Amino acid sequence: MKALVLAAGYGKRLQPYTLHTPKPLFPIAGKPLLEHILTSLEEAGCDGALVNTHHLPHRIMDFLEHRSFRMPVHSIHEPEILGTAGAIRNAASFLDDRPFLVINADIFTDVDLRTVYEVHRTSGSLTTMVLVDWQEVNTVWVNERGWVCGFDRVEDTAERWKGLKRTFSGIQVLDPKVLTWIPPGYQESVPLYRRLIEMGVPPRAFFLPKTNTWWDIGSVDRYRQVAREQMAREAFRRLGSSDQASSIGWCALPGDGSDRSWYRLLSGGQSLILVDHGIAEPGPRCTEAESWIHIAAHLMKHRVPVPQPVSADAFSGIIVMKDWGDRHFQNAIRNAGTTSRRRKWYERLMEALARMGLLAVEGFDPDWCWQTPRYDERLILEKECGYFRSAFLEGWLGMKGLADTLEEEFISLAVRTMEHAVIGLVHRDMQSRNVMVHDEDLCFIDFQGARIGPVQYDPASLAVDPYVPLTPAERDALPSLYLKTAERLRPIDRDRFEKGFRMCCITRNLQILGAFAFLSQVKGKRHFEAFIPDAIATLERNLHRDYARDFPNLCQVVASAREAVNRRIPCDG
Repeated sequence: MKALVLAAGYGKRLQPYTLHTPKPLFPIAGKPLLEHILTSLEEAGCDGALVNTHHLPHRIMDFLEHRSFRMPVHSIHEPEILGTAGAIRNAASFLDDRPFLVINADIFTDVDLRTVYEVHRTSGSLTTMVLVDWQEVNTVWVNERGWVCGFDRVEDTAERWKGLKRTFSGIQVLDPKVLTWIPPGYQESVPLYRRLIEMGVPPRAFFLPKTNTWWDIGSVDRYRQVAREQMAREAFRRLGSSDQASSIGWCALPGDGSDRSWYRLLSGGQSLILVDHGIAEPGPRCTEAESWIHIAAHLMKHRVPVPQPVSADAFSGIIVMKDWGDRHFQNAIRNAGTTSRRRKWYERLMEALARMGLLAVEGFDPDWCWQTPRYDERLILEKECGYFRSAFLEGWLGMKGLADTLEEEFISLAVRTMEHAVIGLVHRDMQSRNVMVHDEDLCFIDFQGARIGPVQYDPASLAVDPYVPLTPAERDALPSLYLKTAERLRPIDRDRFEKGFRMCCITRNLQILGAFAFLSQVKGKRHFEAFIPDAIATLERNLHRDYARDFPNLCQVVASAREAVNRRIPCDG
């Protein structure tokens, strides 16, 4: 048999994503829909396929030129889109005297196309339509003898036809004689089928077995759902599981401050974690999922502990990784019991962190960064100082009119932070809930925001971490624990490191308070408010101890903010 694959459509319901990627190239389980379809046709014994194009034809052509199939695959371009029936008529020169199969390139299915074709050949009908039961859409009427008898959304036609109502799957088989009934130009299939019904040669219905998978990729939600399900199935397949997608258990997980969707997948006694970042937006920079994929591979090369990906796709934004369980570094520290046990945990963490900061910087490509390629003065002013002022002081506390008061000191803080920077690779969100613990092993998560910057930033982030109950002395000891490993990896100017560390304690603390305010007030995640009192107290302590003379205005504002926080939290809770 020969086949026509319909790949010309605009995919309007999937915009803006289809503005840069045609729907047939949307990936499912790491392969484009079009590749899944052409592979299924090969497996069905197809000896030639024709793909029609119109929207973004160069993308379809590029795909076909760089893929190798056992059967010949050709393309035909439609300068003006012709509709389904019009495309069939336009393919006449490619077809022969045998029945041919037509399939939409925006469906995902595991139906046996050879069976569909053979059923048509033995049915004696001119056309066969593969139908599915999709309650929200069903518009195709089938009589009790299995012939399609009409197309309608009006319920009272049930009395007239007394049959089943189903949905066209996008798969059909036609006899070449049908081509003579299709006028030239733009033509859709329903008028053609209505004409065949009126002439007494209706389409034969082929009901898709319920054991088969079928998805119409017609909306963002449907694409994301099938992409998640098939990526999960592919991940377990790679682990050697033969379980079907229907047997995979899904457990939604909280995402802390993230807008991503997290799931624990359970199948065949195995457990994985799936994170859905959402479909990739068009743009010049990496997406968040792309950053995760690139940076994870890079960190693993340098033996930095990160979750091992099992399957990942940048376009759909879906990554399936090893499950490290539910125990965070936060839990380990809270349950450590003694100062010495907490110290041992931090020694282990600082060793891994030093490897990341000082060794993994080699070969790191700034183009992998989805936010900014570097932590620099501009970032400090916009994303830390500015975040603190706009989200926390103004937005959460209502302390207005402080921009001029703080501007000069914020600039000085940013400049001095970078003056004392020991440049390396920065995680950028290193805190006790972004480190997983399994037995005695550690694993960094949420590392996709990594970038070039001062290596002091990550240990400083741990020193002001509001999630763990460390004493001031324990917090102050953390830079020495970091240097213990760092100095074995490369020479470090201790004075420069320690000055930069203290500066980073301030900049990170400003960012923390801005984030807690934004997440609680704008995102509605009010549980973050519980950590604000400790965070503002730590900021005040470090400012007054190290920078009372350098940043007097900031010290005064923070003292006032702490008083306001202490008044507000009891009132709200």
